[in-house]
Amino acid sequence: MVKAPPQKSRSAGDIMMLLALLLGLLISPSPLLNAYAATIPKTVFAHVVVGILSSYTQSQWAQEISDAKASGIDAFALNIGKDSYTQTQLGYAYAAAEADGNFKMFISFDFAYYSLPSDTNLIVQIINSHASSSAQYKVDGRPLVTTFIGDNQDWSGVKSTTNIFLAPNWADPNSIASNSLVEGGYPWNAWGAVNNRGVADPYTNMVNQDSTWKSVLGSKLYFAPISPWFFTHYAPNSYNKNWIFPTEDLYFTRWQNLLSTSPPAIYQLTWNDYSESSYIAPLRSDPNLYPAGASAWTSNMPHDGFRLIQNAYVKAYKAGASSPIISSDNIVYWYRTQSKDAQCNDPTGRPDAYQYVSDTLFVVTLFTSPAQLVVKSGPVYSRSNVGAGAVLTKVPIQAGEQRFTFIRNGTPVRLGISPQQFTTGCPSNVYNFNVYVGVV
Repeated sequence: MVKAPPQKSRSAGDIMMLLALLLGLLISPSPLLNAYAATIPKTVFAHVVVGILSSYTQSQWAQEISDAKASGIDAFALNIGKDSYTQTQLGYAYAAAEADGNFKMFISFDFAYYSLPSDTNLIVQIINSHASSSAQYKVDGRPLVTTFIGDNQDWSGVKSTTNIFLAPNWADPNSIASNSLVEGGYPWNAWGAVNNRGVADPYTNMVNQDSTWKSVLGSKLYFAPISPWFFTHYAPNSYNKNWIFPTEDLYFTRWQNLLSTSPPAIYQLTWNDYSESSYIAPLRSDPNLYPAGASAWTSNMPHDGFRLIQNAYVKAYKAGASSPIISSDNIVYWYRTQSKDAQCNDPTGRPDAYQYVSDTLFVVTLFTSPAQLVVKSGPVYSRSNVGAGAVLTKVPIQAGEQRFTFIRNGTPVRLGISPQQFTTGCPSNVYNFNVYVGVV
């Protein structure tokens, strides 16, 4: 039998060095501890406000899913408070997605209503009620949970009794990066706003925000936000929210940017928040969708055309293509229907940051081959030759009718007239800075 060589005894210095190394691994953001990086296919989420869907049926949820899928959305982030109908609506939403078989749901807790650790049991119960659903969106086999706000809440109790993948909306990405209970996150700011105030150059702010968040989060998942518009007009005696986050052509330029940066997931803000004009869902007849008079700035103001733009870019994003994928010719246009300088007998007043918007008609052509675009804004004609693909054209808008034609090989292909005229007056006596979106 061969004897093992005698072990060397460790000196006190050796032991102290080993202890220091182990302690350093425990308290520092070592790459060894952060080596796990979740993987997901390129995905598009859309934020859904459940709180305004008090009377929805499963068939209505099925319609929302159908419309969302047609624009390339993969899952709904179900933003919930503590309404009496919350559990019922979650049940309908998940059941509709299960019946569809190719659409997912996940829960996004609104921390204007929840608090941790006091709501631990309730949050655990809601998560576990749907975690095993075939429609539950999962990251590496774990149910995804997000939030609206709720910075630095204590999720230890929830995490100890669930297997969730937590990606909250916290204001500071450093809080997400340094929290071992959190695996990803996203900023709510999809408009380039600064300190909840609109700015003149939202695109640059969005690009800088992406860069900061991705750098800080490191291997943790980053969901890149996008939104078509933001305007809300509640008086001080109501919700006291009267501002616009100027976006102008941001929905186009942002999609161009996301196609080049190709984030793990894109978070659409929002699907159905009509009161803040950030919706891309169709306008519906249910009055509950327009709380506290929001119909004053949403009625007859569809945003449907934005879904056509989104669909072309989402196809390319998922395919890894460098330009949007377009299979049919469409013209998408949008504009505010009243001048920013219109004088209204409106006690709420003009929205904050209104000075950063322009009286402009924005036109995106989604063409399969080159054509000539002819725009007649009021009495003024504008003609431009546009190439295949997605092309943005901006026209100074004039009072009156807005008319669109495209011509290919000398032959007019399609003509469209917007049902909404642009005015320098204020016939409704409401400062409406929402946007009308049309399609030709």
